[in-house]
Amino acid sequence: MKRVLLVGALASIVGAMVGSSVLLAQAGESSGPPAARVVVDAARLEKIGAMRSVTGELRARRRSLVASEESGRVVELIVERGDVIEANQSIARLDSTLLDIDLREAAAELRRREGVARERKVQVEIATRDLGRLKQLLERGSATQSEFDDAVSLLDETKARLDQAEAERDVASLSIERMAERKDNMLIRAPFAGAVVDKRTEVGQWVADGEAVVEIVSLDEIDAWLATPDRFAALLGGPDVTVQLKITATGELIEAPIAGIVPDADPVSRMIPVRISLDNTDRKLSPGMSLSGLIPTGGREEMLTIHKDSILRDDAGAYVYFDMGGMAMAARIEPQYAVGGDRVVIRSERVKPGMLLIVEGNERLYPTQPIKIVPGAPKKNGGNGGAEMIPPRAETGESEQGSAG
Repeated sequence: MKRVLLVGALASIVGAMVGSSVLLAQAGESSGPPAARVVVDAARLEKIGAMRSVTGELRARRRSLVASEESGRVVELIVERGDVIEANQSIARLDSTLLDIDLREAAAELRRREGVARERKVQVEIATRDLGRLKQLLERGSATQSEFDDAVSLLDETKARLDQAEAERDVASLSIERMAERKDNMLIRAPFAGAVVDKRTEVGQWVADGEAVVEIVSLDEIDAWLATPDRFAALLGGPDVTVQLKITATGELIEAPIAGIVPDADPVSRMIPVRISLDNTDRKLSPGMSLSGLIPTGGREEMLTIHKDSILRDDAGAYVYFDMGGMAMAARIEPQYAVGGDRVVIRSERVKPGMLLIVEGNERLYPTQPIKIVPGAPKKNGGNGGAEMIPPRAETGESEQGSAG
């Protein structure tokens, strides 16, 4: 009897515990987070034009050895290696003490020449008045023709001397302008905006005219140079052809049009240089950075693509959220490059064709969060802007991938 009572008591306790668990579970379900409203887009296989990964580097569009136009001793070197400078910014200053003395001497000479010119002008005015009086006297018969002719000759002579004095005054003025220009050249300025990459002199050192002081490279405009196999160069010459680039050092992804193809293949590697002009007003890029780029090869392959707005990133890389029976689940992906404007070619072990990926409302999701799919199409050129264009690593300088078809 005691055993039966003990078992019954334990059964009651277990039943109460189970009932409490059910109530707690029901309470948890009723108080759980509301379903996030999302828009989805399916991953799909598409025929994509084959691409090949090639390597290259960034080069400054302008590189200059800034030289001194005058000889002199460096008394101030204003910049250091790595300094970012603006156009016309001061770089260095030479000693102009002797030139300052020459300028004062030239200014004094100019004042003397101006005095001579004024004196000669007065003489012309006097000779002009004398000639006028002699003309009146000649008409009344009070002067001879010889006296009148002498007055005419004297006026011509004084005018010639005035012309000479004024010319000498102008020469003295030009001499001052030349000296002032030379003094201005004692302050060496940057010919364009950029960065200082090397110094060729120091304070106290003598530099001759034409001798380099610093070396600078432009930053606002920079070129990407790709070594492209000659058999693919012809595919890059059409209108509106763009190249997708990845800067190795920064991971920055860029799509830009081709600026020029240099028709000079390397005789050994058979590579042709291709130049892509890049805007660098934010100055994130630097000459010498390595990069990789994708160029078309003319072939076609079937590749997995997703909408660019489904791509999110964290410290571990790129990922997407997909619908798993009304719950958001995450999957890692490897974006390759953009195609067709809003699509991105990817590699992924989990994402399969037809899988519904979340393209709107995915910014604040977390795994296992309930979701509610609402009608709608992905916004063009909108969303989270997470599209990536990552060229695959080119171990030997080339590897074939895919592109928009």
